[in-house]
Amino acid sequence: MSPDAITPLRTDRLDLSPGSEEALDFLHRLWTDPDVRRFLWDDRVITLEEARAAVGGCRALWILRDRRDGEGIGFCALRDFDEPPKLELIYGLQPGRWREGLATEASVAALHYAFDEMKVGHVFAGADAPNLRSLRVIERLGMAFEGQWTIGGVRTLYYSIDAETFRRRTPPG
Repeated sequence: MSPDAITPLRTDRLDLSPGSEEALDFLHRLWTDPDVRRFLWDDRVITLEEARAAVGGCRALWILRDRRDGEGIGFCALRDFDEPPKLELIYGLQPGRWREGLATEASVAALHYAFDEMKVGHVFAGADAPNLRSLRVIERLGMAFEGQWTIGGVRTLYYSIDAETFRRRTPPG
C-alpha cells in the first residue's frame, strides 16, 4: 500500500488520513491497547514489526482524526483476506471514543471509496461473535450475514455488502 495512492477522506466529524510509516507508532499503540487487541488481535500483544506487516498488507488504510482538534482516534482499512482474495473492511477506535457512531461514519466513507474508487463489487467484514459493538456497526452498514468460521479457536461471523445494495441504502459520500 502506498499512502500517496490513497485518497484522504472526510466525514462530518472525521478526517481520514492515508496511513503511512509515520502513523505506525500510533497504530501500534492503538493495536496493543488491551481493549482494542482483545478482538482485533485475539488479545495478543503484537510487535512493531507485526504492526508494520499489517499496515503493508492493507490495500487502503486511514488514520481517523477528530476534525475538531486533529487528534488520532482510530483507523479504518480495506485489506485482502481468504483465497481467492476478498476485500475486508476493518476498523478500530480508542476505547474512550466508542459508542459515538464514529466507526460507522468512517466505515461508510471507506465503503464509498471501495465501491467508487477501487471499483470492487463486494466488501466483507468480520467480527468475533462476542464483539457485539463491532457486529452492530456491521449491521448498521447494511451488510448481510455470510457465515461463520472458527479462526484461532474463536467463532468469527462474516458479513458482506455489494455495491448496488450499498448505493441503494447510503447517500453519496
